Amino acid sequence: MKHLILLLAALSVIFISCKKDEDLIKITEPGYFVLTELKTLKSYNTYNVPKSSQSDFNLGELKASMNYFFILTNGGEQPIFNIKLNADNELFNISPKEILKLEGNTQPGNTSGSGFMPVISLGVVHGMQLNGVGFADLLTMGINRSTLKITGKTLAGKDTISISSSYDFTVDAKVMDIKLYVDNSEFDITKNYGGMSTTLGGLGFMRCYFINSGNIEIENTGNVDIDLTYGSNKVLLEPNAKKQIDIITDEFTPSMIFRLDGNGTITDNNRIQLGNDGIGYFSIDRRHI
Repeated sequence: MKHLILLLAALSVIFISCKKDEDLIKITEPGYFVLTELKTLKSYNTYNVPKSSQSDFNLGELKASMNYFFILTNGGEQPIFNIKLNADNELFNISPKEILKLEGNTQPGNTSGSGFMPVISLGVVHGMQLNGVGFADLLTMGINRSTLKITGKTLAGKDTISISSSYDFTVDAKVMDIKLYVDNSEFDITKNYGGMSTTLGGLGFMRCYFINSGNIEIENTGNVDIDLTYGSNKVLLEPNAKKQIDIITDEFTPSMIFRLDGNGTITDNNRIQLGNDGIGYFSIDRRHI
């Protein structure tokens, strides 16, 4: 009888131990990605995206190329490894593109991550190089999108499984642009110009158009307001608005300088010269009438 009681007690301990192991397996959650946008050192937004779901980041207005920063953490309890990051728009540059491992959380339900938390950089190219100097391609005016797909592997019980999360990024690309019209016909501002020396905007050289007509109009074809200054005139030129320009010159001031202030908005350098003060410059010369 004594041996039977001892045997039952041992079996009970084994059963309880196995039961605890089963419970542990049940409550141990596989790893999943959590992407957090860093706004400031003290403020950030968390987008908890378990497994294969998707979330949106609206990054707002973009006036020129810019870097956005995020942290990637593991919301589950099992580690994630062999992590790869890929954005489907070449003007949305993600870095790094690979991460070896993200440790799991020690406490269920805690999505703050533990251990190494990599900083992810999303560089959106819009008119200026992000790494180096010089001009770059412009985004299409208005809403631009890119999807970031993050893949990796984690553990579900004793099995290794693949996981992925997708994140949609949108920016509202702003562009400052104009058209010039002479006698109601568009004047090609990428051609037909000479140059004049200037210290404005650090340019050293300003495009000068030779226009031999009195009927000149300027139209805002971008998607930002332009504070237009010429001579003693200053007007607000809203998108799609057109303004007739009275060119007043004489033998002492044969050209008139135009300043286009789009509040720091990028331009197409083939169309508008942008100074280092963020203002676009050109001049119109009437000596060749």
